[in-house]
Amino acid sequence: MLQLRCDDPHHLQLSTGQRRSFTQDDRSLLEGLARGYHEAWRARRHEALVQVGIELFSWLDDGCGWGRLLCQQSHHTVLEIVAPPEERALLQAP
Repeated sequence: MLQLRCDDPHHLQLSTGQRRSFTQDDRSLLEGLARGYHEAWRARRHEALVQVGIELFSWLDDGCGWGRLLCQQSHHTVLEIVAPPEERALLQAP
């Protein structure tokens, strides 16, 4: 299991020790992905769900390679998100 933590409002940290900034732009992107996911799921638009996954992977991988790191793990790797309740964009991301 890997853990993605948001212990301060400006950074994210992976359980491997890697850190990256966490900005309002990141929050806006994640909120948009959550909306897109729910809309696509309700409408049963498979292609749109795939696109949300691609965009989420791109965000995870951006600049620090966290998406690729997840792909290198076993097929049963769990990514646990740990954040305070006010970080809803992170907690509600698909």
